[in-house]
Amino acid sequence: MVSRLESQIFRMAFRPRTLASPACFIEHYSRLATEEQRRAVRGHCKGTEAPRPRPRSRARETGQVYFAAWIVYSVTSESSMSAADSEAQGELAEFRARVETEPISSFLGMKLMDLAPGYARVSMKLRPEHLTFNGYVFGGIVASLADQAFACATNSMGRTSIASQFNIHFVAGASPQDELVAEGKVVKKGRRVDLCEMTVTNQEGKLIATATGTAIPLT
Repeated sequence: MVSRLESQIFRMAFRPRTLASPACFIEHYSRLATEEQRRAVRGHCKGTEAPRPRPRSRARETGQVYFAAWIVYSVTSESSMSAADSEAQGELAEFRARVETEPISSFLGMKLMDLAPGYARVSMKLRPEHLTFNGYVFGGIVASLADQAFACATNSMGRTSIASQFNIHFVAGASPQDELVAEGKVVKKGRRVDLCEMTVTNQEGKLIATATGTAIPLT
């Protein structure tokens, strides 16, 4: 069933004086954003005789029908997308709150810096307790930071995922005074498997490690 708003739009689409150009039609359509504006437009159109239309070809009439239908579809789709975007932003904010109160993050001193669907940036200040008996930073600490960026990136897309594979390459050694930053980017979001790439750098931008991981969505 055609709504009153859609009916008004189709009426305007076939009024020669309002269909001077697509821009003119869109301008008239934008006036229907509120009920008050719709009443104003209807009141303006009521009782006004349209000029006698010139003979038009079937192709032109068909084009006007498709053009009006496209305007209706575009605006209704935009409204649906806005609602979906709002829901996605709410889910992302809820997930961020869960990460920031995560026990393991607090224990290791990891901080979530940036978060977006399929992307995460996490930092950690190294401490003397992270050194091994050889005086080097324990590789498991670097891997844990990369794994955290991996987990945040893959779980930021509105569904819960768990790791099925994680591979890391140590490129350079980190110093106990360094502040490491790990970035995780989902390069492939699949129905059954997500693929993520991670990099770990220090405060000077020096590459410490690179990693890849795959995650399995549970929902």
